[in-house]
Amino acid sequence: MSLTTPSTPVSKLTKSVPADVARRELEARIRDMQQRAILQRKLVGLCCLAIGCALALSIVAVADFLLELEFAYRTGWFAGLVMMASAAIYLGWKSWIANYTLSRAAVDAEAQLEQLGQRLRTTLDYDQPDRHPAAASPLLVAALHRESHQVAERADWDGAIDGRPLVKAFLVAAAVACVWIVALIGSPEFRIAAARALLLPSEYTTVTYSPQTTTIRSGESVTVKADVTGRPIPSAQLRYRPAGSQDDWQTMDLVATDEEETSALLHGPLDATLENLGHDIEFEVVAGPRALPLGAIRVLQPLTLEKSQTHITPPEYTGKTDETVESLDLKVLEGSNVELTLELNRPAGEAKLVQREGSADSSASKIPLTIDGNLVRGKFNDLRKSAAFSFSAQAADGMSLEPVRFHIRVQLDRKPQVQFIEPSEELVVTPTTEVPLLVEADDDLGLFKVGVMYQISGGPMETLLEQNADGSTELFRLPSELLLEQHPLSHQDAVNYFAFAEDNYFGQPRRTTTPLRFIDIRPFKLAFQMLDTGGT
Repeated sequence: MSLTTPSTPVSKLTKSVPADVARRELEARIRDMQQRAILQRKLVGLCCLAIGCALALSIVAVADFLLELEFAYRTGWFAGLVMMASAAIYLGWKSWIANYTLSRAAVDAEAQLEQLGQRLRTTLDYDQPDRHPAAASPLLVAALHRESHQVAERADWDGAIDGRPLVKAFLVAAAVACVWIVALIGSPEFRIAAARALLLPSEYTTVTYSPQTTTIRSGESVTVKADVTGRPIPSAQLRYRPAGSQDDWQTMDLVATDEEETSALLHGPLDATLENLGHDIEFEVVAGPRALPLGAIRVLQPLTLEKSQTHITPPEYTGKTDETVESLDLKVLEGSNVELTLELNRPAGEAKLVQREGSADSSASKIPLTIDGNLVRGKFNDLRKSAAFSFSAQAADGMSLEPVRFHIRVQLDRKPQVQFIEPSEELVVTPTTEVPLLVEADDDLGLFKVGVMYQISGGPMETLLEQNADGSTELFRLPSELLLEQHPLSHQDAVNYFAFAEDNYFGQPRRTTTPLRFIDIRPFKLAFQMLDTGGT
């Protein structure tokens, strides 16, 4: 313990500030100096930590600049740096901050302020409850407090803290910072190296490519263009395979766009062409240190007609059965209903079936269609005339179907044909003659009735014979006899007759007749007389 004898008489000291007040003010000054010194030490420590981290970062950045360290090595270094910085912070705080007590602050103040001697530490020794100095007179201690207070009042406490360590640390940190700023501004690659040292996603070589996604028509080609900036790379490849498949990748090299480029390393624009593509593919550019995102090429498939199916329903009166054909050249009966189903290779966004110019029926210019996935359906009801149509379609992606021709030839239901085979057209007979008649008739779809009608001398038309043909499509023969003797005839009478045939036309009978024929009646005896007319 150091105890300095007061330089002023005790009688004068007793008139100064009370000892307990002097002690408290003196301790407050020392405590304030302690806080400022701790703040300065913290700042010095931060500067030293920054300097150390900057130097360590510089070392790793330079090493990465030269060797291009793998991510694992840079991660290990960064983890080691964090651990060392944490240890330095812990040890520095424990030994340089936490242990900086009032007593040490008093010692530092006495070292800077020589006029204090050892008054501060002695005052603290007798004032702290955990200290055990040698026993001293209370009056002497009080006098020491008052004298120390008087000396402290005259001392320059701003100079009690040595600011040189902080200035030196700040200057060194500023110098390191300036070097870093100059390096970062002047060298783009050093910026990359520093970012990589901090584990940021940065590379010395940057590779970009285009297009990443594109859409083309089937059979077209795509040129994938890549651009290498920064450091050159030894190789670049384009790998591709069918989209969504797990097939092996097919590989082709990306070559320099500039044909005069002869360097073994690749830099600048590169390209590769995928030719005559017929299906969707996925691809990737393998170049540079970083994996690039997958690219995709969508190939628009042509819209094609895969299959056609037509269901034909003839009119019910014909008795014909329905049929289904796979043809776009149809021959149907008059009045038939036709259901058309066209199957495309993929769904259509719109479809049209329009009547071509020059068709027999110009009223049905456009047929309504329905689209159900890949199927397009249309319906024709009660066809009466032949027509030609053009079918076209377009997918949602704009691909169009080449127009497809569609023909419907309507077979008309012809009238039945009927004729007399016997007798000959001109017939002269006696009133008792039995006249044989033979009628032939036929129809394209079915004959239902054949008969002969006759009339005598302007009387009513009567039926000689009528027979049901039961819808026959074969040649139908109807023999009959006209017995003249059953009628009172004279040479002044005449007999008219005709044959008829009927078919079924949409549920209604339709009749065809032969021209009206005549039978002349002659007398039983004919007398002839020679006349002399004087002719030569």
